[in-house]
Amino acid sequence: MLELLEKLNARCGWDCVVKSYDGWRLCISSGLSVDYATPLAIFSGVSYLSCPMEFSHPRFRLASTNERKLVGRLVFLDEYDNVVAIEGETAANADPQVYFIVAQSGDLA
Repeated sequence: MLELLEKLNARCGWDCVVKSYDGWRLCISSGLSVDYATPLAIFSGVSYLSCPMEFSHPRFRLASTNERKLVGRLVFLDEYDNVVAIEGETAANADPQVYFIVAQSGDLA
């Protein structure tokens, strides 16, 4: 997962959008709008999602031990679950916030 997150940080533009989420697969695209965004990543086995539908200047990383514990209070975490932290801004707040995705796996789109 670390390699994937490094590639996401290298490929991602300024803006990201959640293109689709069906309760299992989360597709994130990079671009200025949903209509023109290009696919960036697909996370599978998603059991928890707390991020806005659109965010800017993201930095993807694995959650810290304390962040993982915090998310673990909200949803059961299996040893194989990856807790991905996204530090990013929104249109409502230019101060970076931290958002989380819990997924079994992820791939470049």
